Amino acid sequence: MMQENTPTNHCSKCEVRELLSRYAVALDTKDQALLESCFTPDVRVKYQLSHLESELQIDGVLDLARGLGEFDRTTHLVGTVLTRFEGDEAHVHSYSTAYLIGRDDSGPFLLTRAVQYRDQMRRFDGEWRIHRRTHSVSWETQSRVVLDPDLPACDGYGLTAAKVG
Repeated sequence: MMQENTPTNHCSKCEVRELLSRYAVALDTKDQALLESCFTPDVRVKYQLSHLESELQIDGVLDLARGLGEFDRTTHLVGTVLTRFEGDEAHVHSYSTAYLIGRDDSGPFLLTRAVQYRDQMRRFDGEWRIHRRTHSVSWETQSRVVLDPDLPACDGYGLTAAKVG
């Protein structure tokens, strides 16, 4: 069932998309304060990854995000976002693509993940925040890359890699 596209709903949809974008930027810039600002203090996040399935509170979410530090560079792109509002709650289903550049014994690699988020968001201190989240990886692939040696260390904004092989 489609919801009316009222000015209030339209504005809230923009705020929800901004929140998802802020989350992506926080991950890529490794900004823990910005990342924490995306969640309610009592958030619960269920992660469903190939090597991990767990439900975490805010401290665990921040610890898991710190794990992205093992990658040289990351770029998270927010794609499709569907939102349904129920008063001061929003149910959001979104897709993201994560590009993670790391290194192993064979050299640099690119790990690409298609991620789905199913969020329950709430208003907190006048803005939308993620209250409950299910994070699942739909698929992932890994390939070798050649990195631009003149590219500065992870600044959260540039994925300049040429795929080889």
